[in-house]
Amino acid sequence: MKKHALILQAIALGCLMLFSSLPISAQSYRIGFIADFEKAPELIGFCQQITQSIQKTVGASAVLTLDEQHIRSANWSLEQAVEEIDSLEKSCDLLLLLGSVSMKASLSRDSFNIPTLGLGVFSPQIQEIPFTDKGTSGVENFTYILTAMDFEAQLDRFHQMVDFQHLGLLFDERTAQSLNATQALKSISDLGQKFQAEISPIPLSANPETSLEAMPEGVDAVFLATPYELQGEQVARLAQEIAKRDLPSFSLSKPHVDQGIMACWSDDNGFEQIIRRLGILVDDVVRGEKLADLSVALNQKQELYLNMATVREIDFHPTFELLFTANLIGEPKSDDTRVYSLKEIIALGLEQNLDIQLSNQDVVNAGLEVKQAQSQYLPDADVSVSGAQIDKGRTSAFLGQSESTLSGNASLSQLIFSEQASANIRIQRYLQEAQNEAYQQAILDVLLDCYTAYLNVLQAKTNVLIQQENLSSSKTNLELARLRSDLGASSNADVYRWEGEVATAQQNTIEAQTNLLTAQFQLNNLLNNQLEEGYEIEDIGLEDELFRQFQENDWVDYIKGPYELGIVSRFLIQEAQQNFPSKKQLNANEKLLERTQLMNKRLFYTPTVAAQAQTDQTFWRGGEGSTANPDQPFNNNTWSLGLSISYPLFDGNRRRLNQQQTSVDQAQLQLQKRQLDQNLDLQVRSNTLSLLNASTDIYYSNISRQNMARNFELVQNNYQQGQVSIVQLIDAQQASLNAKQAYAISVYNFIQANIRVEYSIGFFSMLASEEALQAFDTRLKEYFLLNKE
Repeated sequence: MKKHALILQAIALGCLMLFSSLPISAQSYRIGFIADFEKAPELIGFCQQITQSIQKTVGASAVLTLDEQHIRSANWSLEQAVEEIDSLEKSCDLLLLLGSVSMKASLSRDSFNIPTLGLGVFSPQIQEIPFTDKGTSGVENFTYILTAMDFEAQLDRFHQMVDFQHLGLLFDERTAQSLNATQALKSISDLGQKFQAEISPIPLSANPETSLEAMPEGVDAVFLATPYELQGEQVARLAQEIAKRDLPSFSLSKPHVDQGIMACWSDDNGFEQIIRRLGILVDDVVRGEKLADLSVALNQKQELYLNMATVREIDFHPTFELLFTANLIGEPKSDDTRVYSLKEIIALGLEQNLDIQLSNQDVVNAGLEVKQAQSQYLPDADVSVSGAQIDKGRTSAFLGQSESTLSGNASLSQLIFSEQASANIRIQRYLQEAQNEAYQQAILDVLLDCYTAYLNVLQAKTNVLIQQENLSSSKTNLELARLRSDLGASSNADVYRWEGEVATAQQNTIEAQTNLLTAQFQLNNLLNNQLEEGYEIEDIGLEDELFRQFQENDWVDYIKGPYELGIVSRFLIQEAQQNFPSKKQLNANEKLLERTQLMNKRLFYTPTVAAQAQTDQTFWRGGEGSTANPDQPFNNNTWSLGLSISYPLFDGNRRRLNQQQTSVDQAQLQLQKRQLDQNLDLQVRSNTLSLLNASTDIYYSNISRQNMARNFELVQNNYQQGQVSIVQLIDAQQASLNAKQAYAISVYNFIQANIRVEYSIGFFSMLASEEALQAFDTRLKEYFLLNKE
């Protein structure tokens, strides 16, 4: 019996513990709403939506009820608002105020009898809303949500963008009527002194044109300080009127930027945040927290938005920092921007590059030099006519000297043989051949530069995207740190650290954007600045044809280990020594020196042979001595033919010295060829190893990227729950950033490595014909099979 009694006692104790753990029935809260604007179906639906959202946040700890009769309108009247508040306090457990008029009315009373929450505060100082140094209301049973961030900070950000001297502060007309004019003007004046600018409040009526016409002269910027009263269509009309006056504009709300206001420093998801914050405040009420001690801050993300369409319309010139860090709205569509493919860039490079054009002119000059050398074997013919007048004392018919004479002369000379002339023709042809190879080398270099510059732009673009993503992650972590700080889960030290990380990420983003511009300038410079401003280039990914073409290179498949690598490397070195234009240029110079040395030897025993012919004709004689004697007529025509053979006996030993000089030049050229062969050998082997490394880097960097991203996501979630430190989160974010960069760049490194190998052997597969590609593959296969055995 005693044992059964003990069992019964244990069961009873267990039941007691079970029932004590069951939840007590949730407390019911009747919610009331008072809005500044008129009661309409839209207002009823809005209040119901807010109530449902708050209920989701509060959960089972309280039941919220909303009766349509508890939705009241103040109709922008302080007196009516006071009456509605008095009425609802008697029938509701919780009161929500929507608008500055309703809030102003509630604060005019002695106390708050039920918990009261307010929406519609953008500047506690101007609106005379209680705000303590701790960021709370300090009023029992009352708090509110500061729907905009620090108003002074907003003005400061706008002032950094626009150095305004006279700012127009736009208020909704009915909001302005609810303000204490004296106090509001004093607060506005204090702000003006801080920014060393005049600030003029400007009430906004339903007609924006009329409101702006009343704007004081000299206003050089406007600030829209009413984030909630104006509808989208009204804001769009207002933005148009402001833009017509070429005035930069700023707002407290991101949707206003979508409608045409130039900029804002706000959050893209402000309304949802407000509702979530309301839910947290109601949950605090349910748990018995003192509203007077709760923070009024919304903790919105500090995101800068810039409407580029408005920027262009008013001809505003934003700084690089602003362009690089702001979220740009209204950017031109990609269809409006010329996008260049790699093949188009290569074609432009070959056509427009100045180095190629200069080298081509050298080829033209070399051809002219060949013709100049050949011209030495063409005949020289001269024809001349002369008239002479002598004094009478020197005339003599016997000597054929008349007082006046008109005569003509014709001569012809022809070089029959000259070792120097013959050698010069051959030498100039070798120079032309060398110059042609120099031209091909210039093309090869420009192609490599174009490939490299193109890939540098892609890498810079990728880095910009990664840095922007990292900046976004840092901002998210900053918000998590602020939330933890507000909840007391951590100190402000985490907030300060993440603010520093955000600043660093912003600087890295600016630097990445600057590097992108530099890369674009370098590419455009290679193309003789033929690309229009703001051009774009096509990306190259794993599925791109060029990537697949390089990935399917036959010679890479031959490499299974070090032994095969050695065979393939020797084949590529052989190709380089046969195809590289600089090597061909040295070969042409070698033949040039050989012919020069042959000429130096022949000059010791070969003469120069030339033929000449000349005739002189007297056409007319006059004056004294112009009449010939009958026995001795004038000889009016003479001619001569000749053949000359010349051989220099001694020329100051110049032939011997030239022979010695040419021998030195030949020895020097051999050293240059050996040096080039060594450089080609090193270049091919180094680039081949880099390619093998790049081909494996894609696979492993992708694995690293995926794992680091998962790790960062887990650490971020754990940080939000307070399970890891900020140091661990920063390390995880940095590791994920580095892994993303490594993977993104690995694709470009793989393509770049392929291009450098092809440059090393003087053969770009992308520009080669099918026949040339097939011939290359055949040579490789034959060489590999021959040396494999």
